[in-house]
Amino acid sequence: MFVIHLFWICVAIPGYALYKQMAFEKKEQCILAVLSVSYLFSFALHTPVSILSYWLELPLSVFSSFFVISILASIALIIVKGWWRDLIIMPGKEMLPNAIIFALFSIFLYSADIRGSYLMGDAEFHVARIQFLFASGLSNADPFLGEGFSPWYHTNIFHAFIASAAQLTRCDVLDIWYQSSPFATLINASGIYFLAFIVFDNRWIAWIATLVFLGHNVSCDYMIYPNKVSTYWLLSVGIGMALKMLDSGFCAKYILSLALCFLVLGQVHSLYGLFLGVVLIAYATVLIGIQSVRNRAVPYHLIGMMLAVSMSIPFALISRYAFVQSTHSAVEAVDEEEATYQNRNADEAPGQGNEDNARTDERVNARTVPLANILGSSEEQLLLLVAFTLGLLSGRKKQVASLLFIIGIVIVFIRVPSLYNIALRIAGSDWIVMRFQGIVSVSTDIMIPAGLFVLLAECERYWFIKTVVIPIVMIATFGLSISDCSTMVDYEKAKSVIVKVVNRTDKRKRALLDRLKNRGNLLREHIPAGSYVLADITTGYKIAISHSVRLLKVRKNVGRVHDKEERAADLRSLLDRNTERKKRIKLLKKYPIQFWVYIARTRGARKKYAWIEEYGTCVGTKYGMKVIKINSEILR
Repeated sequence: MFVIHLFWICVAIPGYALYKQMAFEKKEQCILAVLSVSYLFSFALHTPVSILSYWLELPLSVFSSFFVISILASIALIIVKGWWRDLIIMPGKEMLPNAIIFALFSIFLYSADIRGSYLMGDAEFHVARIQFLFASGLSNADPFLGEGFSPWYHTNIFHAFIASAAQLTRCDVLDIWYQSSPFATLINASGIYFLAFIVFDNRWIAWIATLVFLGHNVSCDYMIYPNKVSTYWLLSVGIGMALKMLDSGFCAKYILSLALCFLVLGQVHSLYGLFLGVVLIAYATVLIGIQSVRNRAVPYHLIGMMLAVSMSIPFALISRYAFVQSTHSAVEAVDEEEATYQNRNADEAPGQGNEDNARTDERVNARTVPLANILGSSEEQLLLLVAFTLGLLSGRKKQVASLLFIIGIVIVFIRVPSLYNIALRIAGSDWIVMRFQGIVSVSTDIMIPAGLFVLLAECERYWFIKTVVIPIVMIATFGLSISDCSTMVDYEKAKSVIVKVVNRTDKRKRALLDRLKNRGNLLREHIPAGSYVLADITTGYKIAISHSVRLLKVRKNVGRVHDKEERAADLRSLLDRNTERKKRIKLLKKYPIQFWVYIARTRGARKKYAWIEEYGTCVGTKYGMKVIKINSEILR
């Protein structure tokens, strides 16, 4: 839908006005780099209203109204200042390479538009939360339970923008999520371009890195996930701004930009803000130590960098505290895992408790991650080595060395057993610690393709290189990047995506979208938003992704609620057909439950759930989903 794409274009307008006001260098004003920073500044501009709205639980219209006002004010400022002229691209002598780039980039965006965003898995949580924000206003309550505090993605400005898009465009939340795939692809690609440009100071190399990134992710339909947006867009911009600070010394606009990046990163995915902050603080500490040994002036820009990265820490601390309060602490979680391991060994070899404890401690403290899990296969490691070697031999060796040092810090944190064990005890889970790998992933994504073509930067001044070689390289990059040139892409998936582009639709995913929307219409027609609904855990997720309701229990302890064990027991009793009628009615009144929803597509399943209709009347059914309204006499 064009109106959804128009909304995301408008999001960049306030940020572009701020970008021009800060007067960045002219050579940095390539369209993708401008877009990357403009979206960052726009998100940062809306941060105060977003945070205030979340914590005061204000209506979504407050955030949407500020968004509209900021767009109108920014458009007026851009017209008055004449900044709109800078958006006009003049091809000049480089018309052929620019035309090829535009064509290839358009193909990737078009394929993302046809492919759409993923609607299952983790998307169920994100869409359910956006549905909740759309129906109930901005709040950090658990989107499934309608109460408590949800530590995951709290105060999330990305969710707020998607909910605002649904309100302003009057489109279904599911449509916004599904049709925002091109926008997610655009900002993720812009982040890769920005970092590659900062490192190599050459837009052709930056475009090559961007096209390879897009090709490797041509079959990825979850680019809109906050963890993907944080990794490819915000981490890239954050690393790029940090490298720019090292070049420029103490420069207020780059320190402010880095601080704003961490502020937004904390709201989109605070975990990545914490990880990048740890890496940059370690890097700045090493550089400050080197400066002090050489008796040089105080590196205020490095101190500014350390202060800037602290902007995301409050969001991570809130998430961590709420998570510990809602479940077990990370130390208890690890100890429980160790206890299980010990008990299993004790069963196999009784009477060796002390030896088992010693082995367990050794096992935990010796945890480390294979290098292949961080840097990829041996072929990819070889390519990375060659790329860094060429980069260090080029005129941008300082920036390449800085990027290499950042990768080295991450490898040290993950590979050194004592550091890994500390991170594991703080995080509470291996998969959380391994998110550190996102920093390496971004760095290698730009280094392998860009480093291998770094010689183009040295020969760019020649007419033949610019008009013949670069276009050929661009086309070859497009072909290689989607044909399994490394282990990062599945050729069959890439091929299937191209076929889908030709056929103009992914029928299965579109059918799922239509089914979810039709179920949503059924639920909205009969169930007011925020009503208590009885459903099993699987059905509850299918309901929440289509309409904002309050459930008794979800798959995981997503939010911080004090009675989650009691809720689980009550749900089991309510769904057990052998529960006494008197007890079931008492539980229905307890919450109170007004509707009962279940899915039964087969005759056997419908017969299985027939007893439910003893407690109410069927008010609607679609795609096997039945909505039962509990009789009012029962709830009295």
